[in-house]
Amino acid sequence: MKSKIALLELSLIILAIIGLLFKIMHYPFAGIMLITSSCFLAILYFFRAGVLPLSISNPKERFVLSISFIACSIATIGLLFRIQHWPGSNMYLLLGGMALAVNLFVILLSKFNRVNTLRIIVYLVLLFLIYQFSLFPPRPTRPMNASDSTSISTPIDSTQHR
Repeated sequence: MKSKIALLELSLIILAIIGLLFKIMHYPFAGIMLITSSCFLAILYFFRAGVLPLSISNPKERFVLSISFIACSIATIGLLFRIQHWPGSNMYLLLGGMALAVNLFVILLSKFNRVNTLRIIVYLVLLFLIYQFSLFPPRPTRPMNASDSTSISTPIDSTQHR
């Protein structure tokens, strides 16, 4: 069961990356691939928050794993909103990123199971880096002139150009 979930998670991540590449190159069906893969990935993380920790006997570790998977789910939805330029992405990214950062420090300071800890730390660091790059996009290379913005917004009068 765990290998099937891991394979499903890997295939959804690959589909999301392909959808992102399609979006960058303006190919058709990029939005559909991004939306379906990101939504199913967020649902999978939310599902894993309730199911995976049941096999762990330590209640503290179970709570931290549940919160980290919920944070991964929120951050995934925030990344989808950011990539698709939908409103509300900052809120999702802020909530998910802050929860990921807090969970990262809690996991690093605690003495949990080594295998799960390493895997969770890799997920949290990657999602936190993606979060940082998407929340603070690079600045434009040249500032926009005042004449550029006014020439776009003013209508062209056909009587002036005769």
